[in-house]
Amino acid sequence: GSMIEILIEYRGTIDEIIGDGILAFFGAPQDLDDHPERAVACALRMQNAMEQINELNEADGLPHLEMGIAINTGSVVVGNIGSEKRSKYGAVGAQINFTGRMESFTTGGQVLVSQSTYDKLSDKLEIKTTLSVEMKGVVGKVNLYQVVGLGGEHGVKLSDRCYKFKDLDSPLKVCFYGMEAKIIDENARHGAIVQLSPTSAVVRTSDNVGQWEDLRMSLCDPAFESFGDMYGKVVSIDKLDDYTMAMIRFTSVAPQIYKVFREAMVT
Repeated sequence: GSMIEILIEYRGTIDEIIGDGILAFFGAPQDLDDHPERAVACALRMQNAMEQINELNEADGLPHLEMGIAINTGSVVVGNIGSEKRSKYGAVGAQINFTGRMESFTTGGQVLVSQSTYDKLSDKLEIKTTLSVEMKGVVGKVNLYQVVGLGGEHGVKLSDRCYKFKDLDSPLKVCFYGMEAKIIDENARHGAIVQLSPTSAVVRTSDNVGQWEDLRMSLCDPAFESFGDMYGKVVSIDKLDDYTMAMIRFTSVAPQIYKVFREAMVT
């Protein structure tokens, strides 16, 4: 509900609500000359709203959530799409598919824009980092720009949510499973959380783990076996002689696990 209110405020058109995701576009049905700028401003505002949403979630005993947003600019077909029996107003085209692939590289708290969006707004964007990634169906590497601020008429700055990692005196044992297209691997891998922040963890493991891999995780200690699951994406890996250190950005953490994390970070 909060995300839809912000999208409407910036005159975004909601195409689909797909599970835990929203697809929206700007510049149709009404022409908007500043549609890339509105899209970026909207995304930054949506990210800033997540802090209040998680406060409400925690009060209601719901999971702590994180969200990634991808923005692309390009030509698409917009209109009533379907058949005589069933149609809807929406957008289709290669640029929609490209945006979906971009989103798979986002992590919690991020707003990533494509090269085409960056080229239109480069003088107004505040960029934190640039990712060079390989995408399915795209030849060569693609640059994605992480935006933390926007100047101009729709100026918005991303709230500072950078947290320092705490070294854990007693690492937390974890089991984790790979996820591909929402299908969870049956084979468990094991490791231990050795560093922790409110949004991320560093896991030490002797098992294989890949950058950008999506994971479902749980705490292996029998005392925590009923505490639920957490989900995250591997954003970086450091392979050493006998083990790997993987930095994981959480996307969802069960309430009871989040309480364990908070206690571990203050002790």
